[in-house]
Amino acid sequence: MLAAVSSLTENDLVIDTGAGVSIFKNNDHVYDLYDDNEMIEMHGLTDNKKQLHSSVQGRTLFGIVYVSDRSIANVVSYGRLKDHAWAGWQEADDDVCVFTDVFRVQITRGGKVYQFERKCGVYVYNMSSNDYALVTTVSDNLKQ
Repeated sequence: MLAAVSSLTENDLVIDTGAGVSIFKNNDHVYDLYDDNEMIEMHGLTDNKKQLHSSVQGRTLFGIVYVSDRSIANVVSYGRLKDHAWAGWQEADDDVCVFTDVFRVQITRGGKVYQFERKCGVYVYNMSSNDYALVTTVSDNLKQ
């Protein structure tokens, strides 16, 4: 993830398979902020190699996250995302002869499918775009 940091924006959300907790740098996408009075310590998420401490949590579309403006990015734990979401799957998206490696997440059954695209070796979703993938299944076709 460190290699990708320079190309990430403040609205990009990165899936981290090694993270035990999720942390957002940009709290514009976090609601119901509260201080849970239990300080956590994280390593490797600051640009100065020092530990990051936070006790501030909030809710996001992708689950509960900690918040700290010292984090190098908005990071969601793969394990926590998998536990929070209805479904998640990885596949190649072959759209108009452009091959893209993507990870898709559906937070609720029948809900929108959010597409994380590979960028500098990590899966990234831009939260400001409000884009989501349209997935068509046989059952969807029968409804029309």
